[in-house]
Amino acid sequence: MKTKYVQLPPLPEDLPTELIEIIWLYAKMPKDKRKMFLEFMNENVYGVPENLGKTELSKLLNRTDKELDPDLSEYAELMKKFLGTLYSQACETAGFVYQHYCVEGKSLKEISREYQIDEESLRLILQYYEMTGESIRLREDGYSQ
Repeated sequence: MKTKYVQLPPLPEDLPTELIEIIWLYAKMPKDKRKMFLEFMNENVYGVPENLGKTELSKLLNRTDKELDPDLSEYAELMKKFLGTLYSQACETAGFVYQHYCVEGKSLKEISREYQIDEESLRLILQYYEMTGESIRLREDGYSQ
């Protein structure tokens, strides 16, 4: 029997463990299942939200009368955990930016320098607070220092 090998590209060393597991499982999947997941991800990221339920994977995940293939089931569970972790980190970052930018009135550069966080990592959340006027409202109410 001929041995099959999976070659992964170089990965950053600080990549979350869950993401490495997801990549590994994806690489080990048969080609037809990888195609199904890729279609689902592309529709999820770039497509119209209403079309997401029309993908083959969505149909499989939503069928309760059929047991899900172990590869698909494990991959879907890992994705849920990973997305939960990302969501949690995004909430923590939003709270961090709110405290230091909106309440304390620090600039993006000050926060970045003081906590050694890349400015780009904080910019999107900061822009949200700017758009909603949250930072200005807090400063006008006298909450910032």
